[in-house]
Amino acid sequence: MATSADRIALEGHEGHGVFSWAVLDALSHADYDGNGRVEQTDIATHVRKYVPVITEEKFKYRQVPMQDTPGEPFAVAVPEKKQ
Repeated sequence: MATSADRIALEGHEGHGVFSWAVLDALSHADYDGNGRVEQTDIATHVRKYVPVITEEKFKYRQVPMQDTPGEPFAVAVPEKKQ
């Protein structure tokens, strides 16, 4: 989730909400465990890493995403190869 129910989810980062931007960016860049796939746990890591930083720098407000990822990791995307 973009944030908890009692907090604000910010919009206006590169044409998206900050959370949405981080999820979309993760699909191409977030193979944190190096297994050649972007799994939901990689996306969660990417979102937790970037959303608070972007919102603090751009909006002077710290948006903290919420996470609940039960079960085994599953692939969502295959990241682009770096050239």
